[in-house]
Amino acid sequence: MKKELENKLDELARRYFGDPEQVEKEDIWRPKFDLKKPPGLVGEVTEYINSQCRFPLENLSVLSALVAVGNIGGLSHTIDNQRLTSNLLGFGIAGSSTGKESVIQAFNDLHIEASMAGAVHGAIKSEQEIIRNLIRHQSALYNIDEFGIFLRKLTMSHKSGGASYLQGVIGIIMSAYSKASGNLLLSGDVKDEIKQELNRELAALNKKIDQGDSSACVETRMQAIKDTLNTIDSGLVNPFLSIIAFSTPSTFNESVSFEQVTNGFIGRAIIVNEPNTNPRPKTDFEYSDMPDSLKLQIRALCASGEFNIFDSRVESRGEKKVITTTPEAKQALQEASNWIFDEADKHTEQTGFEAVVRRGYEMMEKVSFILSMGSNERGLEAVEWAVEYIRRDIEYKTTLAYSNVTEKSDPIRSMAAKIMCSVGTDGITVGRLVNKYRVKESLVLEAVDLLERKEKIITEYRKSKYRAKESLFILARYI
Repeated sequence: MKKELENKLDELARRYFGDPEQVEKEDIWRPKFDLKKPPGLVGEVTEYINSQCRFPLENLSVLSALVAVGNIGGLSHTIDNQRLTSNLLGFGIAGSSTGKESVIQAFNDLHIEASMAGAVHGAIKSEQEIIRNLIRHQSALYNIDEFGIFLRKLTMSHKSGGASYLQGVIGIIMSAYSKASGNLLLSGDVKDEIKQELNRELAALNKKIDQGDSSACVETRMQAIKDTLNTIDSGLVNPFLSIIAFSTPSTFNESVSFEQVTNGFIGRAIIVNEPNTNPRPKTDFEYSDMPDSLKLQIRALCASGEFNIFDSRVESRGEKKVITTTPEAKQALQEASNWIFDEADKHTEQTGFEAVVRRGYEMMEKVSFILSMGSNERGLEAVEWAVEYIRRDIEYKTTLAYSNVTEKSDPIRSMAAKIMCSVGTDGITVGRLVNKYRVKESLVLEAVDLLERKEKIITEYRKSKYRAKESLFILARYI
């Protein structure tokens, strides 16, 4: 039994971290998969997004590609005829002045190419506005900059009791996000308000017809309004809400509290971080147009069996394309499910973040579904990549939340968690950590000592071109 367990652990190590013998030689475990280069169409979209960035933003490019492909193919694809949907909540964190605007624009360009620009929004104003956007189009796709500032406003509105129009936003986001394969029920007040607005628009369209405008566009819109008025009491059918949002660490990280993580909002999201706050610009960088081959794939991805040139509403039409899952991929998903619940048991005892871990399985399903778009089946590569990607996401979110929760009660462990959230593939110096978190060097060194004893990091002294003496450099043991 013991030998069987050892063999199983070796197999898991090989799957996720490469050959154990090589690990001992290098002292740093490296994953089997390059999480900056996803497979399939998502990989091509990632390359395009990153090609638009003067400074390398590889982690943000991957996240944006996943959300974009999930949006574009989500209304025309299904997997194994399940009710699984491909909408995501994604938060990308990067330092100020590192070029996030380029990622935002590339994300928009992809939706323009798919004729979905009308469903993309750059801000969230209120609960009612979200509902209106989901009535105009089946999809409400948010692409938001400076999201940390918005989160801060939401937090303050709950604490102070002010800005009541903001207090229902998180609730409606979570509700709409999880109802992409169901009905989103609305409150009585919201239904009445929406009905009044639709009736005003219907009256304006009737006036146009009385004045002689009987175009197909007017008639199509009138019929859509009538259909909505007839069904709104039963809720919105299959609303497709997704968010890609960007922020700086200083405004976002403080919002990752125990409450936000466990209530499902942060727990449902994928969070990626660009640890380098001073990236070097790419050599001989030039903006380039989207390749024609990618344009064709994007257009094909959102195509369905029906199309009406007079109706610009973004919605699901015709039969969806069914992607099937291979037996090997199904087995890998079962193993991932077992890992999820074993990991959740650990967090039940240690952190209280088990809900975050439990939601990880759905995210593995969603990401592997998105990675399969553009093909006919979901294979082992897509599943294994998605499992590793979400495993890292779970680790990052729980570590970030733990660093905030324990900041006052256990500053050394809090600092240790912050270090683990800050160490990228190139490592980080103690001096940079001191400046980033505005703490004493002694606290950082105590946290470094703790992490070394737990074998989470390795350290070495390197000569710095900015200082006469060598700097203590920190590297994560698991990259």
